[in-house]
Amino acid sequence: PGILARAFTYVGGDASISLPDAAAGSGGSLQIPLSIGNVSGLVSAQFKISYDPSVIEVRSINNGNLAPGWARAVNINQANGTALVAMTTGGGSVTGDGSLVQMNVSIVGDPSDSTALTLSEVLLNDGAIPVTLDHGLITVDAVHEIKGNVRFWNGNRPMAGTALNLTGGQSNARGKLADAQSEGSYSLFLPSGNHVLTPTRTSADDAISSLDASMVLRHVVNLETLSGSAAKAADVNRSGSITAQDATQILQHVAGLASLPFNGAQSVWLFEPAQRTFSNLNSTQSAQNFTGILLGDPSGNWGATPPASIQARTLETGSISLKNAKGERGSTVTTELVLDSAVSGFVSIDFEISYDPLVVSATSVTPTALLDGWSVSVNTDQSGVVRVAAAGAQSITGPGALFSLAFQMLGLEGAESDIRINKLQIDEGQVSPEIIHAKLTSGDPSSIFKDRFGD
Repeated sequence: PGILARAFTYVGGDASISLPDAAAGSGGSLQIPLSIGNVSGLVSAQFKISYDPSVIEVRSINNGNLAPGWARAVNINQANGTALVAMTTGGGSVTGDGSLVQMNVSIVGDPSDSTALTLSEVLLNDGAIPVTLDHGLITVDAVHEIKGNVRFWNGNRPMAGTALNLTGGQSNARGKLADAQSEGSYSLFLPSGNHVLTPTRTSADDAISSLDASMVLRHVVNLETLSGSAAKAADVNRSGSITAQDATQILQHVAGLASLPFNGAQSVWLFEPAQRTFSNLNSTQSAQNFTGILLGDPSGNWGATPPASIQARTLETGSISLKNAKGERGSTVTTELVLDSAVSGFVSIDFEISYDPLVVSATSVTPTALLDGWSVSVNTDQSGVVRVAAAGAQSITGPGALFSLAFQMLGLEGAESDIRINKLQIDEGQVSPEIIHAKLTSGDPSSIFKDRFGD
């Protein structure tokens, strides 16, 4: 808000009392000083301020810097648009210039409304001090609409919940600036002046997968070409080029070994444009759109239900299983994650395996020869959970074992742990295989034959 003070205008030997010209947006607030100048020996003051109650609401009136300890009586009649004030000092007199009171007001009028602040019934020392009056004016700023939408680059999907940050000018005098609405659109009203609007988003919404790493690797060896927004999403470390390092960072994130934003990136999302600048805003601005790009998601799968990668394939549905195993306490047992039937041409897999950490402890996960040439990230840091992300430039086709998983047996004889496959994704869900879980049992492994067939 802007205030043009006219506090210290001297006319002859008279004291002067003035209210300023001020402006703010609808919903904003102002602190309005009633200034006095060229006064000598002041011990009491009373006055009336009149205003339009449809434009401003007077919330309170406090002592100014020239009368900090004075007694004050105030009667604000908002319905009539008047404020009566009577003040007196209990001690010595006041001489000089400064503010007698400060009036706190809220702006309730519409843009371009205005109200005079009219002084009347002014008495200084019961009329003994002559005074000249200078009235004030409050204007509600004119505002201009800025509107547009925020959408994802692939499929033009609306990006609800994207924060829009406003800086510059008198933007803090406006009403609330909400996030982009459910349909991805936004609208806000700003006063004339200079403003900058910047979109931000911090969540990847689980849209990054091993398939994205595979697409990076395939691009690097010229098996496919990423361009436009997909290429920008693939350059996760913002180095300016797409390399195998980008695939490594994606796999580490999927396996839970690294958080977002990616190393080298300053943000989780890119937006085009990064911000919109409005210089000397004086009219409605439409189609002020933003396009979102999620770093690490070159497949463009974000926000799609069901998944809608730009690299869609037709893949056969197979089954994935873990194999039962048994071992004595303190020993290491091995189970395998097996592709039991042919699944043609997939290039990525990520999954989570859960187990009972009181019975077994995961020690290692090793890819088999079927995944020769693939990049694999494994996370066994969390007790009871194994996370794996794997991707390759060359596709593979089963059947066969994909991973060998080693566990140390901790439980007593007969203790069992379910080994369950959770959150399995093959090429971002383009394959939905049957999942077969397994058990690890503490005991003599030679007894498995007896357990199954009897003595």
